[in-house]
Amino acid sequence: MERLTSKKEADAQRKAYERRLKQGYPRNIPEERFLKLAAYEDAEEEGRWVALPPKTQDVDFMRIFELITADGEGRAIILPCKVGDMVYYRKGQYIYGNDVKRIVLDGIDNQVIVDANHCYTFSDFGVKVFLTSEVAEAALKGEVKDG
Repeated sequence: MERLTSKKEADAQRKAYERRLKQGYPRNIPEERFLKLAAYEDAEEEGRWVALPPKTQDVDFMRIFELITADGEGRAIILPCKVGDMVYYRKGQYIYGNDVKRIVLDGIDNQVIVDANHCYTFSDFGVKVFLTSEVAEAALKGEVKDG
């Protein structure tokens, strides 16, 4: 398909538009449509596609583009769980489950706080802490070290 937008122009216009929105200017629907088309053409050109749900009228393509851009720039974080999720951890030869109380993003060692005595970094997931009791039990059987 022939490109209808200029990548260089769209990138510059996107930055200017986002700056104007942050300054309180009203949304400009025609400009947003141009930027959505440019984002679509960028994705097609670069061969990156996102699987969209069947109800595409509810999909915010600018949000998808923002997420793809943030991920490419190293600004996107995928949390290993959410507050309130049950996580399982080993203590001695037993597996315990507890609800996540807090998630702390500090940019150094992002942490999941289970309770006052149990705090895990994101890299501990799948090693020391697990999202299901079955996986935790399997890890317990395969480990020899004390936790």
